[in-house]
Amino acid sequence: MRSVAFFRNLNLGQAKSPTKDQLVCSFTTVGAKNVRSFQVNGTVVFTASRPEETVARTLALLRPVCRYRDVALVRPETLILDLAEHLATEGLVDQAEVSFFDHVTDFPVDMPFRVPRRRCEVREIGAGYAVTLNERPHEGNATRALEELLGVPVTSRSVSTIIRLARSLQAD
Repeated sequence: MRSVAFFRNLNLGQAKSPTKDQLVCSFTTVGAKNVRSFQVNGTVVFTASRPEETVARTLALLRPVCRYRDVALVRPETLILDLAEHLATEGLVDQAEVSFFDHVTDFPVDMPFRVPRRRCEVREIGAGYAVTLNERPHEGNATRALEELLGVPVTSRSVSTIIRLARSLQAD
């Protein structure tokens, strides 16, 4: 099954983050196939029969190499393709983000939910993701707002990144 891992607070080559080669090598060492890093923001496409286990083992390998100690959230390729198609038709490219999180079964507020202190609005919630609209284009406020609201780690990507990722997946 092809999956996408969204690493939180990982920027390739930055302090406490792996290089692209270290990241890809960690995945292949634990048995992942067709591994490729997408952009420098900690987004990795890979194939594995047990994607979550593969990412957990990859994280364990990265700790001694670069001291990366955060999380990575795994989503199936089909979710990314469906989200990208949906978001492209909504016209939310410049101001919207998609945020990923685990272990939340009930969203504690009604939609849409405005987060004034964070200057964003949660527009949509799904199984392990949320779509958030920021007040200003190219501003990222969703991660912190959702972490405060849900009490779990969250990582976000711009809608334009999700759409580019989906196009890349379709081209493979």
